[in-house]
Amino acid sequence: MPSSATFSAKTTLGDRQQYEIQKLNDARSDSEGNVELANGQFLHQIELIPAPAHYDFTLTQNQIVMAAIVFLQREGLLEHQCYRSVDEKLLPGVKLLDYAQVAKVRIKRLKPVVRFIMELKLPDVTETFIRATLKRAGMQLPRSRTRK
Repeated sequence: MPSSATFSAKTTLGDRQQYEIQKLNDARSDSEGNVELANGQFLHQIELIPAPAHYDFTLTQNQIVMAAIVFLQREGLLEHQCYRSVDEKLLPGVKLLDYAQVAKVRIKRLKPVVRFIMELKLPDVTETFIRATLKRAGMQLPRSRTRK
């Protein structure tokens, strides 16, 4: 089964909708593939939506991604959350980077983000490494301008 952050399903009325994967916690299914959610709602024809694969980042790479998110949030340039709860029942308050959400991050101006990260003085980090790390995390970077 693919690692998924969301899934789509048909409601009893036949409308296809998208849901966060956590909705399936404590759900029950039957042999026909119908699912009853914990809140009593029934869903049919569930299709998991694979989350973008992320790489095992080093500590430095994780710090770069998190620093970019902090900068964008501070500047009011981030419209959604990039963290999700692991499990509120077992680990309340524990959140991890959600790479499906990170992939929705669009950076319009890269230089201020890179400058902010460079000010952290992370060891062996160059502007090129920062750009490559953000791209590898799935963030949408501005296109490079070619000079004529």
